[in-house]
Amino acid sequence: MKPNDVEYTLGLPSQAKHFKKVKKEENKRNRRHFKQQQQRVMGDQLLEFYCSNEDLVSVHDIPTSPPKKNNQFTTPRTKSQFHYISLLENNEQKIIIANGPAGTGKTLFATEYGIKCFLSGSFEKLIFTRPSVSVDEDLGYLPGTMEDKMAPWLRPIYDILYQNFTSKEIKTLLEKKSIEIAPLGFMRGRTFKNTWIVADEMQNSTVSQMKMLLTRLGENSRMVITGDLDQHDKPLERNGLEDFLGRFKGKRSTSISSLEFDREDIQREEVIKEVLDLYSFAKANELEI
Repeated sequence: MKPNDVEYTLGLPSQAKHFKKVKKEENKRNRRHFKQQQQRVMGDQLLEFYCSNEDLVSVHDIPTSPPKKNNQFTTPRTKSQFHYISLLENNEQKIIIANGPAGTGKTLFATEYGIKCFLSGSFEKLIFTRPSVSVDEDLGYLPGTMEDKMAPWLRPIYDILYQNFTSKEIKTLLEKKSIEIAPLGFMRGRTFKNTWIVADEMQNSTVSQMKMLLTRLGENSRMVITGDLDQHDKPLERNGLEDFLGRFKGKRSTSISSLEFDREDIQREEVIKEVLDLYSFAKANELEI
């Protein structure tokens, strides 16, 4: 029946009264169902429609992914990952260098621990940086703000942030510079205090860039350097990560540590290990030739 239709009932008055009561309850349920809204997600917006006629009721921005409940951070699984966490938790370690293949948790654990410290008030600021050099990209030609330009390179870090903050919170923190995402060149001439710094993909840095970054630390600040020497985008040049690890090799320090991840630490699909083995085998054969 349509809302304006008339329904006639034949029978005794008592039967008609009972039928009217039943029909009234049924109409109530129908009206509630009629007004019930359904939700659809399109891109990063939540659209609400009335079920009856598909009229758009409202639009709401939603986060790319919901924040984790109670900030449940990733649990280390391998011996190297547990050692990595112990270094991150040691405040005496001002500079930590993590080298190894993709999927071992180098960036993940460093970013999550920084967020944990930021939320507890141990640090006032989070900085994420990396060289703006990539295989097929040039930062200057990308549109948008600095954060927009850096987003393709720092997508893994953005994904981790969205697991712990809402879109609105991230926007506010970026505007207040409590979280800063910038290319490595923007670190020059600055001194960071009360800051947790994660420098990612540093196998693509130059020797001078690495030196510049390592000398930015100020009071109550710590830095994590991550990279993979097998994935540098300028293989003919000696990169900053390789250079510093060479200088640091065999040295003892109470404030600088380095650790190496290997294929056994990879937490992605098993096929990734097979792919890396194939490339390692090919590289070894090239060296023999």
